[in-house]
Amino acid sequence: MATQKRTKIVATLGPASESVSVLARMMRNGMDIARLNFSHGTHEHHELLIKRVHQAARKVGKTVAIMQDLSGPKLRVGELPEGGVKLTRGKEFLFRMKGAFEQNGDALAIPLPVRHFPRFVKRGAKILLDDGKMEVRVVSKGAHWVKVRVMQGGTLISHKGVNIPHTAILMSPVTAKDRADLLFGLQQGVDAVAVSFVQSAEDIRSVRSLITRYEKRYRLRSADRPEVKIIAKIEKPSGVEHFDEILEEVDGILIARGDLALEVGYEQVPVLQKELIAKCLMKSKPVIVATQMLDSMTDLPVPTRAEVSDVANAVIDHADCVMLSQESAVGKFPAETVERMRDVILETERSAYDDIALGHVFSMGDPSDEEAIAASAGLLARMTDADGMLVASLSSAAVRLVSHQREELPIFAITEDPRRERQLVFFWGVTPVFLSSPARNVEELMTNALRAVKQRKLVKKNAKLVVVARQPVGKDGPVNVVQLVQ
Repeated sequence: MATQKRTKIVATLGPASESVSVLARMMRNGMDIARLNFSHGTHEHHELLIKRVHQAARKVGKTVAIMQDLSGPKLRVGELPEGGVKLTRGKEFLFRMKGAFEQNGDALAIPLPVRHFPRFVKRGAKILLDDGKMEVRVVSKGAHWVKVRVMQGGTLISHKGVNIPHTAILMSPVTAKDRADLLFGLQQGVDAVAVSFVQSAEDIRSVRSLITRYEKRYRLRSADRPEVKIIAKIEKPSGVEHFDEILEEVDGILIARGDLALEVGYEQVPVLQKELIAKCLMKSKPVIVATQMLDSMTDLPVPTRAEVSDVANAVIDHADCVMLSQESAVGKFPAETVERMRDVILETERSAYDDIALGHVFSMGDPSDEEAIAASAGLLARMTDADGMLVASLSSAAVRLVSHQREELPIFAITEDPRRERQLVFFWGVTPVFLSSPARNVEELMTNALRAVKQRKLVKKNAKLVVVARQPVGKDGPVNVVQLVQ
């Protein structure tokens, strides 16, 4: 049996990775989750990508989840002349909330179609353009314009991003475009939705409410089908400030280090990353580390040493997933990039630095019965030198808690629902195992589950497994059975 990595790989799809053949190579090389970036592409193209992901997964024989990433209310400049506009250090120009681009000699007016933008900025405030490549400072402002002076010049092209560091901007997390995209994603059966620029727990509650309304109105989900999972992207100072309450409401976290670095400062991100991952571990919520992990492989066949260390550091921190962005979407080596990331993960997971003190559940204070059962299952697995752990439950809660223990063993999660099978991929160390026929009792469930993992050659023939299950079978609720089987 090949060694299975425990940290999962999210790969963003794009022109470089949209064919079935490339997707199949990426899956064989270690891709677990396909990210669809709705900042780009039409619904028709995303529908085609979804079909190709499922086709490639069937071809490879692998469970691959699909995560829809909504654009969110990112500030962007409007339409500019082809080739962009040159911004010269020391020169001044206007951001205009209404109207199109204008140039009269040296005088520039650049559209920034955000109605209340002047409210968000003060005189002297720093504004970053195009992911920090350019910097301007506010000189003055009016009701519908902001005058700025260029501090760091460059060429600004249409629709590039605008960031105001250390500034809370009160905007809805879901735009009109996001609502249309979300409905489309639900109709296509995506497994998770990533919400951009989350600033509060209320943002998540409003998105969950919107999903419920869409599902009822368009009859998109039966009562026994699992809900789509909501992932909160942390990329604003207010998202960090209100992280604890956001974590309570959400199904998972994505640390979007690109915009986060621009908003809070580059030097803050490494420590923030560790703190946010640790909080996710304490709450048994999956966490994805994203942005520029192997960025140089967009153009080059090998990563830099610093990038390798970045991936390894996220693995040592025990993130559930690491993510590729433009490397896999538009890069020259999408399948090779996934392979390099897999190799770094495997080597790091083999090292002693990957080991951590277990027992997070008990460090939280008074554990629930289900938390205590998950912890005792981990202890039993270590004391008996088990070959793996097998979790059978109608909900994902038990799988979350067992994964949370970070045992250095494969975790097989049994499910009878195709969507839940894909959603389980987000959890560290978990391999979903689909059973097509429901069991009548725990004994039958264990027999069927053991047969399934052995038929797929996930464990050796005489493997010893710790089983975590619920009795009676088929009833929703916390697990209440721990058993050692062989």
